[in-house]
Amino acid sequence: YQILLNPAKMKYYNVSLDEVLSIVRDMNRNVSGGILYEYGNEYIIRGILSTNKVAELGKAVVKTMNDVPLLIENVADIQIGNKAPKLGTASNRGKAAVLMTINKQPAVSTLDLTEKLDQSFAELQKSLPPDVQISTDVFRQARFIESSIGNVQKSLYEGGIFVVIVLFVFLMNVRTTVISLVTIPLSLLMSILTLHLMGLTINTMSLGGMAIAIGSLVDDAIVDVENVFKRLRENRQKSREEQNSVIGVVFEASKEVRMPILNSTLIIIASFIPLFFLSDMEGRMLVPLGIA
Repeated sequence: YQILLNPAKMKYYNVSLDEVLSIVRDMNRNVSGGILYEYGNEYIIRGILSTNKVAELGKAVVKTMNDVPLLIENVADIQIGNKAPKLGTASNRGKAAVLMTINKQPAVSTLDLTEKLDQSFAELQKSLPPDVQISTDVFRQARFIESSIGNVQKSLYEGGIFVVIVLFVFLMNVRTTVISLVTIPLSLLMSILTLHLMGLTINTMSLGGMAIAIGSLVDDAIVDVENVFKRLRENRQKSREEQNSVIGVVFEASKEVRMPILNSTLIIIASFIPLFFLSDMEGRMLVPLGIA
């Protein structure tokens, strides 16, 4: 119901907005009148004030003027308003919809389950009326996983291109470039095996951690290979009697930059240590990122 107050009539009858609001709040509800005992009988008394008739609502008394009751209909118009919007209903692209949520078991692959659900819904759509459409893109957890996999692939591509440019352009050596490129997939493979041994799965957060770590992998590989290449070139410039074995030169060159690389990597690892002290939902979400 809508009560449309008339400011001119309110001013004429000297009625304030607070007076009308006070009456409106109390005029359409039931009240208890207590209990009446008579001749051994017990009667429950109630004041039935609620109504769904516009005419009766207008008879509510705002106040009395010279022993004459002033009614709401004297200062306002009461009418049935537009249909109230529904609350608690779902909508899809501005149209009414029925929302169904599917929760997977912990050990089930999200990507595999999503693919099977899409096939099942496609079969179900054939048996539904033409005006009933199934939309599976409202919320898809698989989309986030696919996006994370795409980010890792993008990081691999960018890391590979970066290694090729830095090593091949500045060192002009194909072997050093290939060796540095091989470190990226090998490191990711060892990370996946480690996560598997720890009982963790590949999810959005672990893939994000791998994507973050690829930059450090590329940096470490470039520093190590560049120093090895430098020492091998210096060793070739020596006389045959003074030259050392290739394996010895590679070992010493790697050992030369081992501690700087290790220290820089430990500093990066230290920045993720606070993640392991998180608890509750934040800890369950971000700890896999720190481990990866």
